[in-house]
Amino acid sequence: MPITKEMLAARRGWVGASELGALFGVDEYSSAWNVWAHKCGLIEDQPASEAADAGNMLEPALIDVAERSLGPLDRNVTVPADGLQLVS
Repeated sequence: MPITKEMLAARRGWVGASELGALFGVDEYSSAWNVWAHKCGLIEDQPASEAADAGNMLEPALIDVAERSLGPLDRNVTVPADGLQLVS
């Protein structure tokens, strides 16, 4: 499912899994500073890339393949930030 402008704006309120590599210094394309600057609105959102477009097109087929092994999966699920709970 393509990410909407509203989803991008909402992501500024929390750290997502795709940002962890940058925060831990293992992402060769980003850094903790980049994550901070993006969250503060100092860096604008990047337009979708060819790779992102391909991922959006392939996602339904990959879920179909996963369902063969795992059984039925929920699709196009969005979890609101306030619905997340930390486990201690």
